[in-house]
Amino acid sequence: MSRILVVDDDEDIRESIGEILTVNGHEVETAENGRDALAKLEAAPELPRLVFLDMMMPEMTGGQLLVALSAHPRFRSLPVVLLSANVVSPAEAPGARRIVQKPVTDTTLLELIRDFGDP
Repeated sequence: MSRILVVDDDEDIRESIGEILTVNGHEVETAENGRDALAKLEAAPELPRLVFLDMMMPEMTGGQLLVALSAHPRFRSLPVVLLSANVVSPAEAPGARRIVQKPVTDTTLLELIRDFGDP
C-alpha cells in the first residue's frame, strides 16, 4: 500500500486519519503544520504517494505550503488533497488536486487514495 503524509494542526484529526489509513494497510507520517511537513518532505528519500493537507494551520498554512510545493521541482507532481472545515475555492488552493470539506469519512479517505492510483 501507500505512504501518506497527513498534515493538520489538530492532533485528534491527525491521529484519527492516521488510524483509519493504518488499519487499511497504509504507512502514515504526520506533520503538525506546513513548515513541519515541508521539512519532512525535504528530508524524505522517497516522497509519499499522497498528502492530506489542512488549510488553516499556524506557522505555515496549507495554502502557503501549496505555493512552496509548486515552486520546488521535486514536489510539483506530489498529489495533495486539501481538507478544510471552511469552503475553499480552487484559487485559494493552487496546486491542490482536490478540495474536500471536513469532516471527512473513512470511505471518502479511502476513495481518494484509490483515485490517486492505489488499489
